[in-house]
Parts: sequence; structure tokens; C-alpha cells
Amino acid sequence: MVEANPNARLEAFCDAVFAIALTLLIIDVRLPEMESITGAEELWRALRHVAPAALAFLLSFAVIFITWVNHHSRTASINTCEHCRQYHPRAARKPPAA
Repeated sequence: MVEANPNARLEAFCDAVFAIALTLLIIDVRLPEMESITGAEELWRALRHVAPAALAFLLSFAVIFITWVNHHSRTASINTCEHCRQYHPRAARKPPAA
């Protein structure tokens, strides 16, 4: 039988926060108007205009993605870490004497 993950709700909430952060990144990237592009030269000029925002998007996406991966590895290790139990309020209590 598979044990239930006690941190499943926390992980789902954090995943949602990361997803929202990644989604908000794309808002700053504005595509050029297609009517103004009539040839290859205008296309390259438009791409050069978008390049700084696209580069910032990719760099920010990479940083948030790396943070998300590290967060998942941290939350996975919480279940196996014994010294982390001291911070849990119920774990600090001693069981009642028999």
C-alpha cells in the first residue's frame, strides 16, 4: 500500500504559485504588428526589437524553473529528514504515558 504524501497540498499550492509566476512572465513580451512587416528586412528588424524582452523571458523562466526543481527536491526530503521533525508542533510533544 502506498503511503499518502503529507505535503501533497503544500506541493500543489507551490506548483500553482510557480505556474502563475511563469505565466506572468510572458505578459511583457509584445509581438510586432504584422501589417508593418512586408519583407525579410522588416522581419529581422522586428525580431531585433523583440529580442531583449524574449531573452529576459527565457532567463527568468530558467531561473524560476531551477527554483521549482530545487523546491521539489527539498519538499521530497522533508518526509525523510528526522531533524525537521523538531519544527512540527505535534512531533515535539511526547506521547502520553501508558
